[in-house]
Amino acid sequence: MVTPEDARWRLRATVLIALKRERLRKFPNTDEGNMKLLLSILMLLLFCSTPIDAQGTRQRRVYRRPPVLIDKEKPSVYITFARFESMRTGSEKGTQLIWLKLRNNTRWPISIEMSGGRTDDPNEAKLYYQTLDENDEVVADRSCHVCSVNNVGPNQSTTFAVPAADLPMNSRLRIRFSYGWESFENRLLEIEPEHFVYFSAGDIPKTLTPS
Repeated sequence: MVTPEDARWRLRATVLIALKRERLRKFPNTDEGNMKLLLSILMLLLFCSTPIDAQGTRQRRVYRRPPVLIDKEKPSVYITFARFESMRTGSEKGTQLIWLKLRNNTRWPISIEMSGGRTDDPNEAKLYYQTLDENDEVVADRSCHVCSVNNVGPNQSTTFAVPAADLPMNSRLRIRFSYGWESFENRLLEIEPEHFVYFSAGDIPKTLTPS
């Protein structure tokens, strides 16, 4: 059985022999003849660089970039509802919390301002956000004063809590983030465009209420 590699070499050898005979016939051992032979060989090598199968058929090399999105049905970065929690002890006793999950759905890390979470869970953090009313006016600004910029890796998520009072009916919150390929220095200088991920109070399941 002739392998694709054997077919390629047989084709090259056949063409080289044919070129050699043609050169000797048309051009004696001259500089012009040698130059034309060299150019013919270079064109042959370029032609034969494409794989040939056993039947001598040229095969195209197809280079496919990996998709940007891990789940093509979802946005690049999005927030989903996780659960309700009612604080029962400490200074926050009676506070209703809405737990949300921010997910990076790309194949690159994203950067977000964050601080330590309420528990030792490594997938939990304190994220900084703004609340917008139905007219997109900022009604609550929980921006960072002392925090760090950390990465959320590809297909990774971070869970964070928001007081229910910061997400009333007909409002939505937004969190600023940056893609991993953007320059950190340019972000500090506000040269890079701003990106926000949003979560609407209307996306909280209506069958659930804080308890």
